[in-house]
Amino acid sequence: MEEYWDRFMRSGAVRDYLEYKGIEMCMEIMQKYDDPAAGMGEKKIGTDYVDGNGPFDHSYR
Repeated sequence: MEEYWDRFMRSGAVRDYLEYKGIEMCMEIMQKYDDPAAGMGEKKIGTDYVDGNGPFDHSYR
């Protein structure tokens, strides 16, 4: 991980910084799912089972 940071510090290139941040994010995600309890929590579903017209369908008008 440090080699990517060092590369960015030497070059100052945005591409090197983004590569460093991408690897950092991947490592965080991998650590999250290495936890045995990961994925055992309640998953919130992003819908309230209502169609796109709202709770009442007024599309017949």
